[in-house]
Amino acid sequence: LRVNENRFGSQEVAITDVRLFPSSHLTSGASLRIEIDYRSPHPVDAAIFCVGITQPDGTACVDVNTLDMKVPVPKIQGSQALSLWCVRLDLNQGKYFVNVGVFKEDWEYAYDYHWHVYPLIIDTQTSSSGLLSPPMRWEFITQPRANEVGSLAI
Repeated sequence: LRVNENRFGSQEVAITDVRLFPSSHLTSGASLRIEIDYRSPHPVDAAIFCVGITQPDGTACVDVNTLDMKVPVPKIQGSQALSLWCVRLDLNQGKYFVNVGVFKEDWEYAYDYHWHVYPLIIDTQTSSSGLLSPPMRWEFITQPRANEVGSLAI
């Protein structure tokens, strides 16, 4: 657990560890699994878990939570864990941070929130600007298509 001054919350539910699989250094388009260990000495109902991926300046690239995704969260008591699977992460090359949190069911306050604690490095095969690096290709068409002949305006 890498915790610093970028952690806040009541600690009624504490995030005890966060792991990134297969690692914190990925190639764009790879999958990412974020595992969150947490514990609470007392029962907590209907918490909201959130995960975000941001650029160093705070620009949000991914911002998801269990409430918006309609994922039922079981009662929290003792030590438990959950995973978020990103099947394909098409971010452009650069440094990012994974932010994780658990909130009271009405977003009234954070039980525990870790902001810019977990670095994520993305590499790409080609360089470009922008936030995303989705799979794409250029295609040169050497002959106009039959239905396009005569439709060119100059």
